[in-house]
Amino acid sequence: MQEDIIGDSNDDAFELQNKAGELKEIARDMRYLLVAVSELRQDFNIKIQTDDSRERLINKLNEELQLYHNDVYIPALRAILIDLITLYDDLNSVIENINVTLPETPDAVLHMLTAFQGSVIRILERNEVNPFILQGDVFLPARQRALRISATNDRQKDHRIARRVRMGFECRSRVLRPELVDIYKYVAPVTQKEADNGKHGGHR
Repeated sequence: MQEDIIGDSNDDAFELQNKAGELKEIARDMRYLLVAVSELRQDFNIKIQTDDSRERLINKLNEELQLYHNDVYIPALRAILIDLITLYDDLNSVIENINVTLPETPDAVLHMLTAFQGSVIRILERNEVNPFILQGDVFLPARQRALRISATNDRQKDHRIARRVRMGFECRSRVLRPELVDIYKYVAPVTQKEADNGKHGGHR
C-alpha cells in the first residue's frame, strides 16, 4: 500500500515537472511574441511618421509646382497660345477670301490650308485651350468682344448679336480670346419736332 502511495506521488511529481516545463516554454514563447509585437508596433509608428513626412513633402512640392505653373509657365505660355489663336484666325481669313475671290484655286491648296488650321487647333487643345461659341444672341462683354456696332431703332435688338465673326478661346475656364461678334445698339428715333428743331437750327 505504501509503495502504491509512493508510486502515485512520483507520478504526480513527474506530471507537475512536465507541466512546469511546458509553462516555461509557453512563457518563453510569450516573451518572444511580446518582443515581436513591440518591434512591429515600433516599425508601424516609424512607417506612419515616414508616410506623414512623405505626404507633407509631396504636398509642399505640389504647392511649389503650382505656384511656378501659375507665375511662370502660364504667363509665358499665354503669349504663345495667343499667337497660335491669331494664326488660326489668319488661316481662316485666307480660306474665306480664297473661296470668295479665287474660286478657281485648286482643292489641294484649300485642303492643305484646312489641314494646317486643324493642326493649330490640335496644338491648342493639347495645351487645354478650347474654342467656344456662346449660346443665345445676348451680347456678354465678359466673354465676347464687339467688332462692329450697328444702330437700330428696335429696342428688342439692343445689345443683341448681329453676326458672329470669330469663335472665342478659353483655357481652364479663363478666356484667352473673347468671341468676336457684331452687335446692335438701340438709338431712339428722331421725332418730327426734333427734326424740325434741327432744321430751324440749321437756318440760323
